[in-house]
Amino acid sequence: MQQLIALIGLYLTDVTFCREGNPSHRDSPLVSSKKLLNFNKYHKLARIVQGLSQFVHQLPHTNEIK
Repeated sequence: MQQLIALIGLYLTDVTFCREGNPSHRDSPLVSSKKLLNFNKYHKLARIVQGLSQFVHQLPHTNEIK
């Protein structure tokens, strides 16, 4: 569990930079008056969450409640 606590800050930093550093929408290359969803931003966010999820599932789990 200590590994998760130590690395959660890195994942949160990645999420913050991805959200704040990339626009949610972008201009359409065909019609300049339209905005398109920036799928690249959300794909990056999904990869970060996926990495965190894989890391958590590799940790040994106990059923004990302390």
